[in-house]
Amino acid sequence: SCQDLQPEQDKKQDRQTMDFFKSLWVIDICNTDWDLPSSPEIIEKMAANIREVHIKKGRIWCHSFAWRQLHNLHKLRVIEPTSPWQTGEMDEFTDMVKLEFLDLAGDSTIQVLPSMSGATSLKILVLDGCVGLEHVGPEGLPPSLESFSLDARAREDHKKEAKITRISLAGCARLVNFRLCGSLPHLEDLDLSGTLVKTLDLKDQMVQARRLQKIILWGCMQLLSILSPENGMPKDTILRIDCSVCHVQAEFHQAYATIMDIRFLQTLVLESNVDFCWKSTRFHLKLCVPACSNKVEDQSNKKNTGIGSSAPQIMGPPRPKSLIPNAYITYMDVVADNITDDDGYNSASQFQPLGSHVEIGDGISFTRVVSTGAMKATIFVMNKAKSLHVHGNSSVSTVIPEHMMSIESNVLIWEHLESCHVVRCPKMHTYTLRSLETLHISFCGDLRKVFPVEPEILTRIATNHKGALEFPNLKRIYLHQLFKLQQICEAKMFAPKLETIRVRGCWRLRCLPVVGCDSRPVVDCEKDWWEKLEWDGLEAGHDPSLLEARHSAYYKKPLP
Repeated sequence: SCQDLQPEQDKKQDRQTMDFFKSLWVIDICNTDWDLPSSPEIIEKMAANIREVHIKKGRIWCHSFAWRQLHNLHKLRVIEPTSPWQTGEMDEFTDMVKLEFLDLAGDSTIQVLPSMSGATSLKILVLDGCVGLEHVGPEGLPPSLESFSLDARAREDHKKEAKITRISLAGCARLVNFRLCGSLPHLEDLDLSGTLVKTLDLKDQMVQARRLQKIILWGCMQLLSILSPENGMPKDTILRIDCSVCHVQAEFHQAYATIMDIRFLQTLVLESNVDFCWKSTRFHLKLCVPACSNKVEDQSNKKNTGIGSSAPQIMGPPRPKSLIPNAYITYMDVVADNITDDDGYNSASQFQPLGSHVEIGDGISFTRVVSTGAMKATIFVMNKAKSLHVHGNSSVSTVIPEHMMSIESNVLIWEHLESCHVVRCPKMHTYTLRSLETLHISFCGDLRKVFPVEPEILTRIATNHKGALEFPNLKRIYLHQLFKLQQICEAKMFAPKLETIRVRGCWRLRCLPVVGCDSRPVVDCEKDWWEKLEWDGLEAGHDPSLLEARHSAYYKKPLP
């Protein structure tokens, strides 16, 4: 009878349904709410085979269904779902070890991400339009993550304001692609420590985060560029970078930076070349390739500071190796103890970096700097510096190469430089720094003249009533072991404020600057060298009687 046929038809339908779900690998739903069969057996078969699920403006619903049942799922896209994401106990992705792609774009209702630590193969996470999120990571994110995207730009169907305050992907050691877009008015902390991100784009065209207070990039060894907003980071933003080409810590209106590749300098300077990307009143910039000992110290600093640490710590510049035995050169506002040495050189006043300081050390070369941006950034930094320390560099022959002295409307004039110290640069043969208070040069074996003067300027100086090139602020000159030095300046020098001259081992130097009539500078030097100096006479203001010579009684080593 027909009644006997009905159970057979139901069984046949169940078998067809079972066969359908057993062979199902991909589900793609758009503008549809699909109620799954309630049979546990069917759900089990589907969970064993499904590889991809794509849902847009719809949902898959069953009271006994959970995403964590899909153990073989590789790709999940739930875009603009028609019902809020129910995270339950926040373990939606437990045991989903094969999930590689997760896209939750357009879900403006989700406030907290479910834990994804169980999705140990997850590579791509897309959260575009998830403006209701309050924070992302670092807990609950798998270290396998390679790509992250959060686009908060307004959509046609909603214009909600993004609520997110913190994004931390610290520890995602495989993360290469990081993308932020749109207005993030409440974002305060951004931490990408330990990732492989190469570029961080924070340009105004990409992202607007006016409350951003902290950017942490510790251990980002592949980082090559930071694209800053047009007017720089927001005021009081803490910036910490540790990558293969630089170490930067900027906070509390102070900045310390060590750069191993001069080309990275343009990343720290705004495109307008009017300021650094951070807001600071003083900076310490060190350009060098650190030795192994410095790397150990860097690791110690990182350990003390802590990756991702929110504690307001300031990491000062590393103390450079001193030329003075059993002593160190002090930085910041600490005064060195009185130190003496056999040759008397070390009793000179020690070099003290000023508020804005640039240090050029071993391994740095300007030969690879060819881009306009890098040259402009270098000119900007050098023009901001109040003190300059060049040391231990066997490749540089001048502080800044001639081709980098000017480009377009940018000209290097050292407008704020007050103190310069050059030591152990054997190929140094010339440099042009004229607005100084302190000049300190030592162990530069090829240096013949400190300040070269172009022929047309020499002619102009000769017709001047003084017949000399004036250094109006120069107060101190320290010259040590410059065996080839013949002239401090190619033109006659006039230094009206000169107070101290200290010379050791400069046997070819024959002339000192003309000094002011109201001052009587002290000259500390070898007696033999003093007696061989050449003078223009008292009428020219260039006479030994205008100086106070002091000679050490023990400047020569005793004969055996």
